[in-house]
Amino acid sequence: MKLFLLFFCLLVGLPIHADDVQMQLKGGLSPDGNTEIRLLGNPVADIGVDYFFGFFKKGQSQSFFRPQVGGGFCTLEGASRIDLCLWNSKSKYVAISDHGTRHSLEVYIFAVNGEKVEQLDIPDFGNLARAAMTNRNSGEGSAWCPRPDRWEGDKLVIKLGTYD
Repeated sequence: MKLFLLFFCLLVGLPIHADDVQMQLKGGLSPDGNTEIRLLGNPVADIGVDYFFGFFKKGQSQSFFRPQVGGGFCTLEGASRIDLCLWNSKSKYVAISDHGTRHSLEVYIFAVNGEKVEQLDIPDFGNLARAAMTNRNSGEGSAWCPRPDRWEGDKLVIKLGTYD
């Protein structure tokens, strides 16, 4: 179906934008209600990414910022069930978790000031997860992954656990 839609758009000269297919993201609306993060479908699936994240102003249908992260293992529909956003109470920072591979979750943190968005550098939590797995007394179950838990002011608390 996606291939047919892409061919049809190219044939009749319609513009193709990822913003055309949007899905809600759990926790995507900021506490002040001015900014929302949504999942955007990718009509060109041959690049290996089924979705992107988009930052939107209240009531807008076009994103003002698309980070160059996300769109990992899940499909658009799967990401709408698994991925989530966690905003701090002042709507200045947001953490996004994304199911990047079959056995991992990635965490991305952004500073938001109006329409200016900046991705913040954070530590690689993969080493902590691997260390936890070596101490885990089980050979079965899901991998241990970082997941945003809560904000304490401007500090994000991330818990290490399973995502199943």
